[in-house]
Amino acid sequence: IVYRSFKGDKESFVLSALKWVGEEQGDIRLQGVTVTFSYMAKGESGTSTVTSDECYYNPHQQKASFRGNVVVKTGDGFELKTDTLVYRGDKGIARTESKAAFSRKDFSGTSTGLTYLSEEGRIELPADVVMLLQDPDNKPMVIRSGSAVLEREQQTARFAGGVTVTQGP
Repeated sequence: IVYRSFKGDKESFVLSALKWVGEEQGDIRLQGVTVTFSYMAKGESGTSTVTSDECYYNPHQQKASFRGNVVVKTGDGFELKTDTLVYRGDKGIARTESKAAFSRKDFSGTSTGLTYLSEEGRIELPADVVMLLQDPDNKPMVIRSGSAVLEREQQTARFAGGVTVTQGP
């Protein structure tokens, strides 16, 4: 099954699935899902993919609920792995309350829950944050905190709640 969505004459995303399971209250239930979409960041276009075992998709609400082995990969190298992810296209928000593991270039981490606000370029990590920074010129650094906020435009990370930083032995 392939579903293509357009904004004007431009393709905005392609949703493909191995199996159409049915419909429930306006949601289309699919299995073996891959979604590919384009995005703009820092004035440059990129392509991202989301894969999952199952998806409930509501085209009228621009909402997709992914479940089971959810993996998000962006064109700039960001990767997210989690068990669940809800995406609201009308609001530009992706959210999970599950354990999340993420990585990009020289950093990786985990948290319980994650919210990505695309319009603001912000990732909110609400609980149990552990980040590993691997700068090739320094010893690895581990930061643990109760929560954190990552801001793309400012290139900053703010940590709160019992923050510990460990670098080297």
